[in-house]
Amino acid sequence: SLNEPIPTKISKFYILKEYVKTRYLLNGLTDEAIMKLPPMVDQSKINAMSILNVVSLIAHLHESPHFAISIFKMVQLTLKYGLCNVSSWAFASLGILFCASDSIHHACRYGELALKLVKKFDRKEWFPRVNFVVNGIILNFKKSTQACLQPLKGCIRGGIESGDIEIAMSSAYVYSSFVWNRSPIRETKVEFEHFVDLMR
Repeated sequence: SLNEPIPTKISKFYILKEYVKTRYLLNGLTDEAIMKLPPMVDQSKINAMSILNVVSLIAHLHESPHFAISIFKMVQLTLKYGLCNVSSWAFASLGILFCASDSIHHACRYGELALKLVKKFDRKEWFPRVNFVVNGIILNFKKSTQACLQPLKGCIRGGIESGDIEIAMSSAYVYSSFVWNRSPIRETKVEFEHFVDLMR
């Protein structure tokens, strides 16, 4: 057992409880303090992080409340047992949850922290996914759309190079939607077709 149980049926009270627990652990911690956490060495917790990551991806696709719970659990494990390569995804996803609750300040803070963490671990397979969430979703509330375009292009290239075609296509879609009303239609069409050709 990984000793990180998640109930099959999740109530609003359970979500609130895990949210409060996560906020309690984060209370008073600066980004610098989180960046200086020791590496996660307990293999059972590293395994739990990997499984929770998969749960979060599937739950997000199905709009399941398990998404929020898996994210809260990953953040809690990171703060209790240290940093691992999945921690960047945990904080990026935490930013998504704060976006959903209209807490844009916290969303941007943890999104930017996620970018620092993914650079710290230098794991190329995580760059596209984390960058897409942060620059394609979160920071668009704070920065100009123009400022998000180059990072999204990087997500497309990174997704293709790492084999994460889902993120490459999602990044291409968001990039194209950002520039659709800002560039000539012919230019946008050519660029989008180039993205499609790259993914074939």
